[in-house]
Amino acid sequence: MTTRSWWGADLLGNGGAEHDCGLWACARRQVTVGTLRAEVAGLAKTMSIHGIRAQNTVALQGAPSFTQLWCLFALWSLGAQVLLFDPRLGPQERVALLKMSAPEFVVTFGRGMYGQAGVFVDGCEVLVQRLAGGRPAHSDHCVVQFSSGTTGRP
Repeated sequence: MTTRSWWGADLLGNGGAEHDCGLWACARRQVTVGTLRAEVAGLAKTMSIHGIRAQNTVALQGAPSFTQLWCLFALWSLGAQVLLFDPRLGPQERVALLKMSAPEFVVTFGRGMYGQAGVFVDGCEVLVQRLAGGRPAHSDHCVVQFSSGTTGRP
């Protein structure tokens, strides 16, 4: 996977000011394509400053939100492989998955909102952490999704 080959490149590319005003999504507030682009670009810059690059592995966990989507798109735009952790994971399951998958970074958001099934929040705080001993991506998969483990091992 390269930073130019991912499916969202056209969505986040420069489509002109008239396209930026178009509605992208609705929750408690409406989000335009321009807002989407700005949020993703800002998070990509922040994550890049933290050292996230192509082929890095990044565990992503937090509240269902626009922030979750913006983080996912930002990481993909950088060429990172995302390990998507279910927000319902408990602390023990989370620790076990981090040990097993050994990501280089962890991005969390909406701290304290985990486990509130069905609760979507528009935006929340983002925390980026580098983990010692993490392993880079060994495949071209852009996302690896882990379940909550409610029906067995996550």
